[in-house]
Amino acid sequence: MLWLMMIYVPTVASLHPDSIGFTNNGNALSCPQDKQCIFLEHCPDIAGLVKRNEFPIHRFRQSICGYSELRLKVCCDQPSYSARPTLPEQNVRSLLECRSNCKCGKSLIKNNIDIFGSYPFLARIGFINLQTGHIKYPCSGTIINERAVITTASCALANSQTYKLHVVVIGEFDSKTDPDCNPLFCGHKVEYYNISYIVKHPNYDADSFANNVAVIRLKKPINFKSTAQPVCLLPSELYIETGSNTVLIGWGKLSNQKDILSMQQELKMVLLPKQNCLDFLNEGFSVELCALGQAEPCSGYNGSPLLYKYSDTYFLVGILSYGSNCNAKSNLPLVFVDIQKYARWILENS
Repeated sequence: MLWLMMIYVPTVASLHPDSIGFTNNGNALSCPQDKQCIFLEHCPDIAGLVKRNEFPIHRFRQSICGYSELRLKVCCDQPSYSARPTLPEQNVRSLLECRSNCKCGKSLIKNNIDIFGSYPFLARIGFINLQTGHIKYPCSGTIINERAVITTASCALANSQTYKLHVVVIGEFDSKTDPDCNPLFCGHKVEYYNISYIVKHPNYDADSFANNVAVIRLKKPINFKSTAQPVCLLPSELYIETGSNTVLIGWGKLSNQKDILSMQQELKMVLLPKQNCLDFLNEGFSVELCALGQAEPCSGYNGSPLLYKYSDTYFLVGILSYGSNCNAKSNLPLVFVDIQKYARWILENS
């Protein structure tokens, strides 16, 4: 499975487009027939060498074939990483201004009860054991559109010698049943989506969890239905005050539970001032959004969405960045990525 981390190189004078001799349309030279001119972050071979400072500057300059809005393009021999189409400015603006008349953030379950289909925006992110083929789901994501799921960079970029990012599961409620059923009817079967590539925020810092956000692009479009729907992003003018009620959705174990449950769970939370989280953290950790619930999520909740309901529409307020020690005797606030801060970046990279 091919997947990609977005990598940016520091801007240096010698690599500025004007110094390389680009024309007005951003093209400097053509690539050999066995290569294609794509953005640097979509070419893992060259991007990896640049990140590790193992690519000589003269060879890097030779590989550059153009630019777009100061984003460098290079001649790459991996055609599976094609450049994404740019989202028109008008589309970005209309999505950011989305309110209740939009087709996002809708649930067919109207009574605020937690059954399958109540929160159709969730996705489970699976990692495969390279030795046994077993898949585990240590974190979650949220559907942005038919091809994109948002999660934390710490989830999407997690890597080990044994496990690799493998699949995104859409439409699940209880991991022990497929399809999910109640006494009246059964839902849709879950669907599995292969991953095309990953776009991490260019300023993500794994040590401090700053800018801990990433977009997972899928190889095929999501089949939207009652158990699979995109969430809405908060428009810039819709301000959510501290003290507002939100809900965290995910799979795993809560601090007041003895065992990990197979069903999707909801945890009601209240937004707090950021200082409430800073008081309990070691210096150096990033805090963008702080919330407190009646319990603390333990394993499995990384990247899980914090939702705010406005009228009959759900908006994505945050995603769980990192948790606590999950002590049943304490109840500490949790740190979330402030999704409103990244709304434009998310839409432009989805």
